Amino acid sequence: MQILVISDSHGGDYKINDILNRHKDVKDIFFLGDCVSDAENAFLKNQDRCFHIVSGNCDHFAVYPYSDVFFYKGKKILFTHGHRFRVKYGLDELIKEGERQNADLILFGHTHTRHESYENGRLYLNPGSLYSPREGKPSYALVDIRENGILTNIIDY
Repeated sequence: MQILVISDSHGGDYKINDILNRHKDVKDIFFLGDCVSDAENAFLKNQDRCFHIVSGNCDHFAVYPYSDVFFYKGKKILFTHGHRFRVKYGLDELIKEGERQNADLILFGHTHTRHESYENGRLYLNPGSLYSPREGKPSYALVDIRENGILTNIIDY
């Protein structure tokens, strides 16, 4: 089963809708903050899908938590925007939280840069920014989660 991971759209809800049209078979969408209204607008047009949303540092009056967990195909996913874990200064605090939560997959945004790494048997993934990447092209991620493992693919938009 696959999930879509999107972060830092900053007003680009049309991009989210385009991505959803490209991946019509994917039902679970993880939005990692910074303009949650983009994800809400996309949900209004795609109510047959499940949106998992967290707030970012630019989502000042949003009702979503800054971090959440979700179990998917036997894997525990921790997803967060990342600013509360100071990810712009390294992953140390996020790694500690991933271990504390005993998560298999940790999704985060905030830095506007793509990132994939394994730390202590856990996969850390930042899909980059859909709106304003700090390097490269705008991007999002497609993650294939199976009982025997997790495969990630960061895709240029």
